This record gives sequence, C-alpha cells and structure tokens, in this order.
Amino acid sequence: MPRFRFRLEASLRLAEIALDQELRRLAQEVQKLKQLEYERNRCENTWLQAAAGQRTAGLTSPRDLGIWQKYAENCLKLLRLKEKEVQGQAQTVQKCREALAAAHREAEKFRRLKERQLKLFRLAEENREQKILDEAGQVLYWQKMTVQ
Repeated sequence: MPRFRFRLEASLRLAEIALDQELRRLAQEVQKLKQLEYERNRCENTWLQAAAGQRTAGLTSPRDLGIWQKYAENCLKLLRLKEKEVQGQAQTVQKCREALAAAHREAEKFRRLKERQLKLFRLAEENREQKILDEAGQVLYWQKMTVQ
C-alpha cells in the first residue's frame, strides 16, 4: 500500500519555522515595550516628585526653587523622551503582530493544503481497494457460474 507523501512538506516546515521566529520576535519586542513602559513610569514618578519638591521649595525655601525647577525640567524632558520611545516600540510591536499574523496564515495555508491532499489520497486509496474487491468478487462469481 502506498504511503501519503506531501510534496510541499519542506515549505510547510519553513512556514512553521518562520511562524516560530515571528512569535519569538514578538515576545522580545513586547518584553522591550514593557521595560520601556516601566522606565517611563519611573521617570513620571520622578517628575511628579520633582514637581512636588518645586512646589514645596516655592513655599518654604525660595533659594532652592531654581534648582528644583531645573531638575523638574530635566525630568520632564526625559519623560517626553521615554514616551516617544514607548510609542515607537508600540509601533514596532504592532508591526511584529502583523508579521506574525501573516506567518500564521502562511503556515495554516500549507496545513490545510496537506489535510486536503491527505483526504484525497485516502479517498483514492479507498476507491482503489474497492475496485480490487469488486474485481475479486466478479472473478469468484464467474468461477461459480462456469463450474455450475
């Protein structure tokens, strides 16, 4: 009995490898996004503390107000920079998700094609076996008819 052989098995494997690579890349980019969000939140907290220190200095020690203003300004610049980095990384993550979806569609296409070809192969095998059984039945019938 012949075995089923999917001629595009190599393409299927390559598509699955590409899918796995895209999945790993997405995981790395999401991890990087989370790290950048954590850093941005830290910068935001620092800026909020600097703003609070600036208010306190304005009320209690006007001599230190200039230092607090400069510190708060630097913290705000850093916060805006981190926000831009987070936005850029979010776009990168979105592109990775789109690439992952495309790789998934490609792999799924080959899987479905393999399933369809396997079903057709099995159907052809069943038909071939049925023909053999029918021919054997006819031969037996004709042998009985000729003996009688």
